[in-house]
Amino acid sequence: RQRKLRRAEKQRELQDMQAAGLLPPPEPRLTLSNFMRVLGDQAVMDPSQMEQKVTEQIQARKIKHERMNDERKLTRQQRKEKRARKLEEDTSQGVTVALYLVRDMSHRYHRTKVDLNAQQNGITGGVLEVERPTNLALVIAEGGPKAIKRYTRLMTVRMKWRGENFLGDVESDDDDNNEDGGGGGGDGNNHEDGGDDAPQKFNPNNSCELVWTGMGAK
Repeated sequence: RQRKLRRAEKQRELQDMQAAGLLPPPEPRLTLSNFMRVLGDQAVMDPSQMEQKVTEQIQARKIKHERMNDERKLTRQQRKEKRARKLEEDTSQGVTVALYLVRDMSHRYHRTKVDLNAQQNGITGGVLEVERPTNLALVIAEGGPKAIKRYTRLMTVRMKWRGENFLGDVESDDDDNNEDGGGGGGDGNNHEDGGDDAPQKFNPNNSCELVWTGMGAK
């Protein structure tokens, strides 16, 4: 919106200078559909030459447009910094806290996904686990409201807690195409942290639910 306002102000200044005679008026914007109407008798006398002129003007506009796009195009580092700025939130007055109860956090796909997405969203917190008699885990997340909203969707909707439609590779949310990560490390028979040859299966009864969310003092 700011860019739109700046362009409108610049256009008004240009029109004022043209009205005062300080700048020559711009050439009419010709297209193949309007040049007969705009040019009138001139187009009727030599339509082929006028059509060539219109084609050249259209090509010049296209080249100018592409050049301006290239000048505004961000580098890879600038895109990364822009994404980081969008993720930054003011938490000086307080942070949003969310508690998630996970039935089983033993699979390393889940561990990697939970940790990686917390880092990408600037979320802090921790995980409390009960190994026996069950593998219950309480995930504590603290961050800005937008970050917690994205994290809640990951934990309660997108995460494959039962390994359904498991694709294979752990993907991050912070890539160039802004695609949702949906895989894990390895194939469906992932391995324990202790060794690459030890098979690890998903818990078919696994689940995650949002227990509580609210504001916490900074």
